[in-house]
Amino acid sequence: MARKGGKDRGIMEWPKGSSKWWVRIFVSGREKRYRADNKTQAKALHARLRTEIREERFFPEKYERRTVPFSDLAKDRMAYADAHHKRRGDDNPRMERWVSAFGSTDAASITPAMIERVLADMSAEAYAPATIARYLVTLKAAFNKAVRDGRLTANPASKVKPPVFDNELVRYLTDEQEQALLAALPERFRPIVLTALHAGMRQGEL
Repeated sequence: MARKGGKDRGIMEWPKGSSKWWVRIFVSGREKRYRADNKTQAKALHARLRTEIREERFFPEKYERRTVPFSDLAKDRMAYADAHHKRRGDDNPRMERWVSAFGSTDAASITPAMIERVLADMSAEAYAPATIARYLVTLKAAFNKAVRDGRLTANPASKVKPPVFDNELVRYLTDEQEQALLAALPERFRPIVLTALHAGMRQGEL
């Protein structure tokens, strides 16, 4: 049972009114406490600990390690992307959204449900499904790098399904539209527009 007398069992705010939340569990009769950044995170951590204890997968040392703030993982990922991708800073706006959502939260305590809530908020803000999918890809890349670097043991974003979308968009100008477009252009722009029309290249490629 998760609640007793209207109160959540196993989590507490201490000191009262401090916004500092703790998870309490008992292992072999001994109490152990683990810090959480907020009540939502405390509930998620408490549920995970109870599951691990029940399935005999609980190892205290895993939770007694130094916490890794999500903001640190985000900085590492952005620095890596800038060093290895041609378009520097391309991921930064998307990663900043995740930093705004998770901040200094211990990255190991972030759950798929927490990620899905952020995506749901974006959908409510009228973000296109394809855009939301790109935000999720950016987050997965940050967690994957942390796992490769040995800072985390799992990537919670890998369990989140991206929104379904049809990204195929094909447009053609009629012969009349093409002639009207070229006639309206200054001479210096015609070669690049003709290349775009006949090669199907993207703006960055052009």
